[in-house]
Amino acid sequence: MKNDGKKLEINFVNVINGKTYKDLPYGIKGNLKHMYKYLDDGDLIKSELVEGANKADFYIEIKGDRKYISLKTGTATTVGTYGLKNFIAYLRSKGISERTLKIIVYMHFGDGTLDNTGKKRYCFEDFRRGKESLVEAANEELNKSKEFIKDIVHRVVFRGFYEDNVEANYIYHGTEEQGYCCNFRQVCKQIDAKKWSYIRNLHIGPIQFSPVARYADMDVLDDSKRWGVRFFWIGLQNEVERIGRSFRYQYDGYITLAEREANKAKVEGEKKKRKKKASEK
Repeated sequence: MKNDGKKLEINFVNVINGKTYKDLPYGIKGNLKHMYKYLDDGDLIKSELVEGANKADFYIEIKGDRKYISLKTGTATTVGTYGLKNFIAYLRSKGISERTLKIIVYMHFGDGTLDNTGKKRYCFEDFRRGKESLVEAANEELNKSKEFIKDIVHRVVFRGFYEDNVEANYIYHGTEEQGYCCNFRQVCKQIDAKKWSYIRNLHIGPIQFSPVARYADMDVLDDSKRWGVRFFWIGLQNEVERIGRSFRYQYDGYITLAEREANKAKVEGEKKKRKKKASEK
């Protein structure tokens, strides 16, 4: 992550760590109701950065219940990177055909080869011209299974490809003052209800992918970036906000506002009973 992104994470943690729930900024305070079933004003918030190359940037812990958060800000769309060879091996393990795998590699390098040895490198738009049927055929296979799309979204956005990654429980897009959050189960509902057939690039559901650096019509500055895959989700900010609004009054997308309000009334009633008993002594 870029240094400015790390600064935002540090600032976010510093703003909320050690605060009580009632003293939190409006944005994160409202979103915590999505993450935790019941919260009291006096609940103490603990938050720390998650170091290393993980999908989670920091965690929030309340009453021993820890949630790992991936922080997204602004209009940034990149959601992960991975080595091309490892990505192809992963797709092969999921049953993707060799024909589609070759199309992915061929379009990835954009130099007319399958091994990055071409003399001229093209931008994707120019290289795709006349090869639209190849991209369409690959996209058809890559997007025919909703379960496969969910698996990729989970890996790229929440879990990561490496077994020792710390998985993010929630994406939070915004700042501590204003933002929206969603979890994987909520994203799955969006995947079930939506199609991405309008995307002309190679994609798996909302996740598009390209070289980390294409170096079209210029010298290659770092060849490893030609062998790296960058995953991006165009419109991520709008998607997280749409999902966040859909579940604004529900914990985790499942516990309704009515149930939470009923519990709140029950707690308040019990407090009044305790006060009454204390005053009668």
